[in-house]
Amino acid sequence: MNMDPQSEHLPGYFNALEKWPGKIHEPLDQGNCAASWAFSTASVASDRIAIQSMGHMTPQLSPQNLISCDTRNQAGCAGGHIDGAWWFLRRRGVVTEDCYPSPAPQQTPAEVGRCMMQSRSVGRGKRQATQRCPNSRYYHNDIYQSTPPYRLSANSPNLCARRSRRSLDAVTHDLMNMDPQSEHLPGYFNALEKWPGKIHEPLDQGNCAASWAFSTAFHGSHDAGSSRPQNLISCDTRNQAGCAGGHIDGAWWFLRRRGVVTEDCYPSPAPQQTPAEVGRCMMQSRSVGRGKRQATQRCPNSRYYHNDIYQSTPPYRLSANDKEIMKEIMDNGPVQAIMEVHEDFFVYKSGIYKHTDVSFTKPPQSRKHGTHSVRIIG
Repeated sequence: MNMDPQSEHLPGYFNALEKWPGKIHEPLDQGNCAASWAFSTASVASDRIAIQSMGHMTPQLSPQNLISCDTRNQAGCAGGHIDGAWWFLRRRGVVTEDCYPSPAPQQTPAEVGRCMMQSRSVGRGKRQATQRCPNSRYYHNDIYQSTPPYRLSANSPNLCARRSRRSLDAVTHDLMNMDPQSEHLPGYFNALEKWPGKIHEPLDQGNCAASWAFSTAFHGSHDAGSSRPQNLISCDTRNQAGCAGGHIDGAWWFLRRRGVVTEDCYPSPAPQQTPAEVGRCMMQSRSVGRGKRQATQRCPNSRYYHNDIYQSTPPYRLSANDKEIMKEIMDNGPVQAIMEVHEDFFVYKSGIYKHTDVSFTKPPQSRKHGTHSVRIIG
């Protein structure tokens, strides 16, 4: 995390198109519209979504949505500011180019027209479209939002860059001019106390090394009822290994694109079960349009009949800034993190864990080390 660019060996040539083929979008023709502030913001956010989601999501966000609807101190095709564009992308969100297409290049600024896409809050900072796509032949009007971008220094002559980091997202510095360093943060905070009855108790993983699924399902539960991990473990098999390990990026992709049911519907097996005993996937779903899914099977628990599918909006990444993480937990609830696990962790009982090397007498090849995905609640 303390990489010094000056000491790093950087190649003389680099092209993002070659490193991430199929994830960097082709530029759109601005025509007579002087709205580079909107085109560049939408393009960077689109590329970041594709890269961070490992190509699972490749939307091309609509600059026209920004041009026509972001009118707060902006002048549309007569000019604007990227700070305002990122604020709008975070607070209001935009749809894709397929949903809200750019006008023909030959159109003049006066011909761009009024805003034809509104959204409303659905809680916890998330937004939902309240209008159909301006393109009447397209029906997916999902709203994509960003967390704040971060600035890069002008380390190269005459260069000051800004970018968005996430599965659409990034975090470091709030466009509303909020600086976590200057915010007053209490010495103690517990999400269980702020949101009583809404933070779920942890389940026993037993012999199942699927923290990737447990932490993701619990994190999603704060938004989506009481979704649980067994549906993920058994059914999310794309580059995942169930109880033998997996990746949280893939878990969030599955939760967003396929969705899961509740623990009552698809209960976790007994803790003593081995990975091989977890079983096959017993819950499938189908698309019902506009990004929504519907279960096509009854609940594996024959005594339970509610097989509603819960889906997630896109996740976003936080920086490694302690105060920023603290503020995020206070404002929006628990966060997901990955921690390194060493041998001494198995004798940890309480308090603040700090790694102590208890295996220094062993040869390096005999020292055990791994990772574990956890939920931070305070």
